[in-house]
Amino acid sequence: MSSSNDREADRLMAHKLSLLEAAPLLGVSVHTLRAWTRERRISFHRLGRRIVFDRDDLEAFLRANRIAAHGRGDSNVLLRTEDAAR
Repeated sequence: MSSSNDREADRLMAHKLSLLEAAPLLGVSVHTLRAWTRERRISFHRLGRRIVFDRDDLEAFLRANRIAAHGRGDSNVLLRTEDAAR
């Protein structure tokens, strides 16, 4: 029975990432990621003093903070607005 619990724990930990591993996946510095954890802007787990991130949580965070691109017509409006300012 113990070995199945060990396998489950190993499986769960395989999806966990340290600060150093998670920051590049998000495209931010370790300092920024630490700030986000302090501000509770991103989900994390605390194992004693160690902070780990679940890969699925990071992907959900990226999806939740996605900003859709504007259509092609909107970029022309921006160019015209910039031209008008000159």
